[in-house]
Amino acid sequence: MNIPAEFNEIRPYTPEELPQIYEELIADPAFRTVVESVMPGVPFEGLAMKMRQCKTNLEFQKAFFYGLLWDLVKKTANGLTFDCSALSDLTRNYTFISNHRDIILDSAFLSILLIDNGMTTVEIAIGDNLLIYPWIHKLVRVNKSFIGETRPQHAAETGSICLDVALHAFRHEGKT
Repeated sequence: MNIPAEFNEIRPYTPEELPQIYEELIADPAFRTVVESVMPGVPFEGLAMKMRQCKTNLEFQKAFFYGLLWDLVKKTANGLTFDCSALSDLTRNYTFISNHRDIILDSAFLSILLIDNGMTTVEIAIGDNLLIYPWIHKLVRVNKSFIGETRPQHAAETGSICLDVALHAFRHEGKT
């Protein structure tokens, strides 16, 4: 990834950064507590080993979120579909725009549908107001998110920076 250094604090983590971030997450007692409550019966050490095996952000998403999201769909909806017939070339980059209904879940569902259609997952902008713990800040960046500051006095500047990151990823990195 060749995103300029000025975006280092807000951009998604690169695959080269993931091993260190995994270790930081694994060592975080708050992260462990949440994982053990969400996945009771799954030994944390096994989960940690699985994290360490993920070499890319996409591998992490497939290993931890893909199945979880499809299980959520099966429990809460009659189905989830994606008509990609308007996308003339599935190897090209596309920009998807969503309303603000559920910034995380909407993009997560879109990502699993993209995977099922042979495409890569999306990168999303997420406001720092949703990142109430350090482990969440790290996890969303592992999950290909870039972070915007939501304090009113910085909103215009943050919006511009988020747009710069998104445009750079789209134009120069071949990202969706």
